[in-house]
Amino acid sequence: MQSVMSTMEMVDALDEEKTGEFLPQDFQIVKLLGRVGMQDAAASQPTSGDASPSRSPPALEQPNIIVYAARYNSGLPYQGPVTVQLREYLKNSRRVAVNELMVQQRLCGDLRQEKWQAAVADRSKGHPIMPILGYLEAPPSDEALAINPDPSDTLWLVYKFEGMRPMSLMLQSMELPEEPTGIGAMFMRREDAIAAALQARYNLLAAIARGLLQALSFCHQRGVAHCGLGCGSVVLNTWSDKEVDQLLVKLDNFGLARVYKHPLEPPLGDSSSSSSGGSSTALLNSDDTDAGIQRQQDLQAAALLLTEVFMVGAGASGAEVMDLAALKRLLFDVFHEDIGLFKEYCLQDEDNYSGFVGFMDMHRGAGWELLDKLLKGETAAGELLRTCRFFSPVSSDVVVE
Repeated sequence: MQSVMSTMEMVDALDEEKTGEFLPQDFQIVKLLGRVGMQDAAASQPTSGDASPSRSPPALEQPNIIVYAARYNSGLPYQGPVTVQLREYLKNSRRVAVNELMVQQRLCGDLRQEKWQAAVADRSKGHPIMPILGYLEAPPSDEALAINPDPSDTLWLVYKFEGMRPMSLMLQSMELPEEPTGIGAMFMRREDAIAAALQARYNLLAAIARGLLQALSFCHQRGVAHCGLGCGSVVLNTWSDKEVDQLLVKLDNFGLARVYKHPLEPPLGDSSSSSSGGSSTALLNSDDTDAGIQRQQDLQAAALLLTEVFMVGAGASGAEVMDLAALKRLLFDVFHEDIGLFKEYCLQDEDNYSGFVGFMDMHRGAGWELLDKLLKGETAAGELLRTCRFFSPVSSDVVVE
């Protein structure tokens, strides 16, 4: 019980006015969505490079978090029930929940007292992270008791339910590019229809990359390193080629994140970014070696994620794509972040990687340039968005010849 009380004392210190506190009777659990272990959240993190031993996330027993869909009822007039997401943190991960609260406070400010309004707000107008609404202290669920029989109250976090889905699901279910439909498509030559389908797919892949780096830059500008970037901590609202204009990419699972006193990259429009090549070294004190390492690790994890996304999205029918673990070994342990060697490896397996290589080769190898800079981890995410050829208008609106 003492452990729970100390956890809640930390929550009270973060939310002295208790604006984010909910009551257990406010919710009705509708559906079990899944069980999460913290190892899953950090599945993409690189394991080599210039890093201290502390860069590896702590290993926690699985599962650590149980996720539910629930109905929230504020009890106030004209505020009907609204679907939210509840995350129940088991005993061994309660401090992870407190860290999530602290990080969200740094990124988005204090929790809102108008909880119902926050729960129904337009998801496209918020920050590029999964928004937290608040917390509650409540008895453990039957699911939790089956894992850990401790009956003492535990910490639950309440999130806005936005219908976003993890990138891991996209990687499992993304299909081949879909050819245009409708009256206009009836008069297209076969080769033109294929080219239009490829163009739509390439635009989607570029938009996913842009959205991921925008979200990462948002965090780094506010002094937050994610430290657990993986395919389970990046969420999207769509991966349809035809809905690229509606695409949203957000970051989730900040339980392992670290907060620093200074920004990890310059804010948008800061001239120091360009003058220092985007490295933002001047923003980090001599004591912030760990901050620089964690920023580099976030960028390298983004490189791994985008490589798998590009391989799956640009792959040919029947192509076998490496998973993140295999990519990690290949890029860091075998080729030591040498993009030239990695490209040669892919060229030797045309059956599986010809589509990926073709996509990366476009616009004088803009994709390889992006991957190379991400793996080096020296250029800030925001600077990559401003200067990398992959994100120039001609690259992001691909024309397939």
